[in-house]
Amino acid sequence: MGTNKGRLRIAVDSMGGDFAPLEIIKGAIQATTGGDLEVLLVGETDLIESVLRKESHDPELISIVNSEGAIQENESPVNALRQRPKASISVSVGLVKQGFADACVTMGSTGAAVAASTFGFGLIAGVERPALAGPVIGFNSQVVLLDVGAGVDLRPSQLLNCGIMGKVFAEKVLDMGSISVGTLSVGSEDEKGNRQIKEAFPLFVESGLPFIGNVEGIDLFDQRPKVIVCDGFLGNVIMKYTEGMGVAMQEFIGKELDAILDQEIIRDIQNKIFSTTNVVESFGGGPLLGVNGITIIGHGRSRAPAIASAINLAKHACEQDFVENMQQEIQQFSRVSD
Repeated sequence: MGTNKGRLRIAVDSMGGDFAPLEIIKGAIQATTGGDLEVLLVGETDLIESVLRKESHDPELISIVNSEGAIQENESPVNALRQRPKASISVSVGLVKQGFADACVTMGSTGAAVAASTFGFGLIAGVERPALAGPVIGFNSQVVLLDVGAGVDLRPSQLLNCGIMGKVFAEKVLDMGSISVGTLSVGSEDEKGNRQIKEAFPLFVESGLPFIGNVEGIDLFDQRPKVIVCDGFLGNVIMKYTEGMGVAMQEFIGKELDAILDQEIIRDIQNKIFSTTNVVESFGGGPLLGVNGITIIGHGRSRAPAIASAINLAKHACEQDFVENMQQEIQQFSRVSD
């Protein structure tokens, strides 16, 4: 693969996602237009080459690394990884682990990406389970929600773990400044919530985190900087509900304003609604928190612009020394809370 002349190198799972490999490859080409980034397209060589031949690109910035097939959403991630160690997500993670790439990006199976990254990179000391986080509602970029899909059924201690990682992510990566941490529940009173939240509550109280107690769904729109913790089942439902509502609002606005406003103005409004309610799509994805490497996980339905954004997010995470900062902050927090 040669030297990269100081450029960061991102391994991209070209076989994962609903529109792979065409949209993945187009997104990779878009991401490299600045000339300061290299992409390793991981996938079936013949297939990728057939697409690349039809697209204008800089061969110095885009290379192909062969892999065999992709792990699908309906497969057991752990079993599939064991049976097919040369699948695209496994090879992508392996390139980072072996030092051939600085980060990896996938639009494929979230479960497979989490499992491959956990097995390949290992967990940061003090982390029980990795998590996905992000500002899921663009109306309020000051609120980070996690987990949004990495762990659908978390134990109380793992929810606390999410609170710690979310604090580091919000303050050090998103540069939100000093934040508070709350647990998502059906009421703000201390005794409200299911068994999971009730058992987690005293752990948060005793943790040393800036814990504000239970928060409700309406607090997702509160402008106070904070991290809201829930398991990945609820977090993923909230994220996708918000995205779906945005699409429905786009259609509604288009029909209601069709006879009143110019079509260009309507499209501008619709685009703003989409970017506000589909934050993950706008950012391209989010980093997997808690592993000793950088994996950006995006939506399976992503098209080229979102994929380019995900690749640039991976580049940004590398430039911020994302993993090193996470390691240091978690260790520091652990010493304070002991």
